[in-house]
Amino acid sequence: MGKGLRLVLDNIIFFLQRSGGGSVYWSEIVKRLDGDWCDTTYLEPKGDHNNIFYKELRTKLRHPIVRESMTARVLSFLSSRHSFPEPFIFHSSYYRTSKATKAINIVTIHDFMPELFFTGLKRFYHSWRKSKAIQRADGIVCVSSNTRADLLRFYPKVATKRMITIPLGISSDYFTIAGSEVLHESKRPPYMLFVGRRSHYKNFDFALDVLRQLEHYQLIVAGEEWTPSEKNAIAPLKERISLVPNPTNEQMNILYNEAFCLLYPSSYEGFGIPVIEAMSASCPVVALNASSIPEVSNGAALVLDELTVHLFTKAIQSLESMDLRSEIIRKGLANAARFNWDRSVKQHSEFYQSVFREFTSAGERTKASIAQG
Repeated sequence: MGKGLRLVLDNIIFFLQRSGGGSVYWSEIVKRLDGDWCDTTYLEPKGDHNNIFYKELRTKLRHPIVRESMTARVLSFLSSRHSFPEPFIFHSSYYRTSKATKAINIVTIHDFMPELFFTGLKRFYHSWRKSKAIQRADGIVCVSSNTRADLLRFYPKVATKRMITIPLGISSDYFTIAGSEVLHESKRPPYMLFVGRRSHYKNFDFALDVLRQLEHYQLIVAGEEWTPSEKNAIAPLKERISLVPNPTNEQMNILYNEAFCLLYPSSYEGFGIPVIEAMSASCPVVALNASSIPEVSNGAALVLDELTVHLFTKAIQSLESMDLRSEIIRKGLANAARFNWDRSVKQHSEFYQSVFREFTSAGERTKASIAQG
């Protein structure tokens, strides 16, 4: 892409969450697009952030940051008014669009969890913003084919819009530590790893049921602090469960490397970044055959068709065979190599260029036809 393109990136996600898949995605986008290839402006809300991915990144940005006059919570409901006299690409990290006359809006769709699993005001709150962004979008990025299929199911009219599926990448922070293949046999009892949010569709209660059946295994949970109800649920198993609250990438890489397996019984994912993180760190994955998981795992995980304790415990126990374990690790490493942030961001920049060229060319054609008339 050349200098002729002006790009506005809305960093609101860093002010809405401390961590999470959306923050991972946007931090990788920003760090790779912050070069001299085009004229970039960053928008940020009023107030401070505590985002773990943005703390260091923000100090390294080369292009100007424009601070808006309202907080992230307020701005998340409002369109951007930031404008330029010439056409520009506007891409928000969280379902905002620009109402500026010259704006060309790009929207990224990660998943449809609110539509499928939320109810009441919470569902309305999330779905309303997403719906508005989709309707105003000039170009739509989907992070998986499954998400694209969901988009067309919930919003069939967008089939006429410019759409592209761009898989996410994997951070270089995740890799195999020498000798990690046998770490689970030493140091401590073998443990299963549960990563991320523990919302009901992530099936954490099911993971506890699996743990109850596997008496010689422990469970390490990487994520937010326990809620009061979770403390009650895990009380009978507390000697076999450990929590690592909000780990860094470096900590996560060690956890993956030393784990017996990643236990991933989630019923829905827009993409499923932990699956490829685990594979990059030589950690076998045992997951439910749902949503984007087959697409992302690509035959390199033990993917089970039913959410039953019997199937999952048998699959985990099967990894005690070193032949099978080595085969799954080998396949996982090869699969993880498909996901690359440099490639992903290059596809984003090419999509920007394509949509920009289409809309600016259409504008020139319109001007010419008016002049001729």
